[in-house]
Amino acid sequence: MSENISKLFFSLIKSELVNEKIEYTQLTDEEIKELFILSKKHDVVNLIADALIRNNLIETSSPYYAKFRYELKYSVGFVANLEYEIEHIRSVFKKNHISYILLKGSVLRNYYPEPWMRTSCDIDVLVRDEQLDEAVNALTQTGYKVEGNKHYHDINLYAPGGMHLELHHNIKEREEKMDRVLDKVWQYSVKVNDFEYAESPEFFRFHHIAHMAYHFIHGGCGIRSFIDLWIFENKIETDDKIYRDLLKQANLEKFEKYAFKLMHYWLDNGGADEQILNMEHYILTGSTYGSTEKSVIIGNYKAGSKFKYFLNRIFMPLEDLATIYPKLYKHKWLLPFYQISRWTKIFKKRKSIKQEINLTVNSKEDYSIDMMKNLDLIN
Repeated sequence: MSENISKLFFSLIKSELVNEKIEYTQLTDEEIKELFILSKKHDVVNLIADALIRNNLIETSSPYYAKFRYELKYSVGFVANLEYEIEHIRSVFKKNHISYILLKGSVLRNYYPEPWMRTSCDIDVLVRDEQLDEAVNALTQTGYKVEGNKHYHDINLYAPGGMHLELHHNIKEREEKMDRVLDKVWQYSVKVNDFEYAESPEFFRFHHIAHMAYHFIHGGCGIRSFIDLWIFENKIETDDKIYRDLLKQANLEKFEKYAFKLMHYWLDNGGADEQILNMEHYILTGSTYGSTEKSVIIGNYKAGSKFKYFLNRIFMPLEDLATIYPKLYKHKWLLPFYQISRWTKIFKKRKSIKQEINLTVNSKEDYSIDMMKNLDLIN
């Protein structure tokens, strides 16, 4: 991707956030194609589509005009369906006296200029662990279907219309220092009405940083998370002392500092050093959920060798396998049976297994390891 396209890409996003026109020369079909691919990759194609059309930077005769237009209309409709489903969940939980907290995009989109600007692939809701079964039963009685077993921090449900709900019983990320703080979510939440609670502004912002850091460690995160940082900084007031204390407890001060620096570099004409440019490359060469290649490189390093990493992927350690099969927390003797159960499931994904084996064998340490160390994300 050329530097010009990168600058235009973020200029278009910023124009959406502040509702301003931008001046730019006529785009070529190749430049429009690059914008479409990059925005689609990071799930912000709706923002780029609206900015291009609003700024008259794409002709209706362009082969990509219809594609951009479709993505824009789709996002508006999809977010409307999300909001409808959230209201349904609210009513179900109110009727059944279930305490809950809306998470992530379900809350953040209310701070965007228009709700459809902040898409998400699912709905994230937190309930108290002791009310999880009750919440699942209440939803299934209205047509929701459960898919799979209870996981480390959530259970997957699907609405009759197909909308995906991640029903969380905790928001931990399997990172010890982060999890000690994330486990305090109910302490840092306030009652909104009836049985609905909301994370305090400080904890909401901290939770966002922690979730970004988790994805960053495991291969990268998308551009959308950095657009969210602009929203946090410009639209949501926080008590800086409380927020900084949460970051310190989780050892996320350095990551947070550079995450905001990168956001400013992209959206506010901020400066860039080597660390910022490495982070930019790490993110732009991945997608919304990062890069498998980078995940393997970091996994190899954390395991100590390629062989140990590969062995751990085959014979998953108890603490990791228990996040997939929570019964192992109480019944460790079931470990061999759940190892076999996992092998049965992953064998169906032979193509992805082959890809990971190739990446493991051929991977070489690169800038990402030093970058992670500099961010205090790995030792």
